[in-house]
Amino acid sequence: FRDTYEDEPLIRTPSFNEADVSDKASNVSGLPLLTEEDISTIEDNYRGRLGSLRQVDNQVGRIIKVLKRKGEFKNTYIAFVSDNGYLQGEHRLAASKFLPFENSIRIPAMISGPGIKAGREVSRPAMDVDLTATLLDIAGAKPGRTMDGISLLNAAKGKKGLPKRDIPMEAERPLFKFTTPLTAFDVPFYGVKTNRYKYIHWSFGEQELYDMKKDPHELENLASRPGMAGVLAKLESKAKKLSKCKGKSCR
Repeated sequence: FRDTYEDEPLIRTPSFNEADVSDKASNVSGLPLLTEEDISTIEDNYRGRLGSLRQVDNQVGRIIKVLKRKGEFKNTYIAFVSDNGYLQGEHRLAASKFLPFENSIRIPAMISGPGIKAGREVSRPAMDVDLTATLLDIAGAKPGRTMDGISLLNAAKGKKGLPKRDIPMEAERPLFKFTTPLTAFDVPFYGVKTNRYKYIHWSFGEQELYDMKKDPHELENLASRPGMAGVLAKLESKAKKLSKCKGKSCR
């Protein structure tokens, strides 16, 4: 599928090659505007990823064919997730997955199987820790350790909605010990995302705050505004509390 998507245009959100990043934390605020050559490379990589995903789709299709041939398809749940999102030009970042912008931390999660209606969408957020609880629920197994997440099965079946939850975000330490232009953004942070705000506290002391209802593309960091001091304090408290939560206190 190398050339299958050679004419597919690159998606450019309002944050693509953002005109002004001076409000961002210092690991982004000094980035230069992307050049035409940079954008061309991003577009090539984007098309290549589409081709790679097309092959993943083919392999999933082969698995489903085997399940049907063996008579097991109607008794099988299939869960599909990604390990991380990717920044492809947003906020002037040509290639990164380490920063807590939406393009990086929001990933698709799809579940099919008995009792799940095709096309059903659940709008409230889930977390990666929910996957363990979901698979245990499907298997009818009891966990041998405390579960921080909840099962998504009833929500997927339309029997029960997901609860309103504050979503913790954290990178406790760098993932890699070596440094490249990509891993230069592999910096620890902690934070929280509520139904309105996203708050990030970087290990180098700087903060970011976005009103996700008014500014879903994270164009304006509100952390330095005096009128937001109270919001920052509340979110800092929530983030620290969630970073130490266990079991039900995480939900």
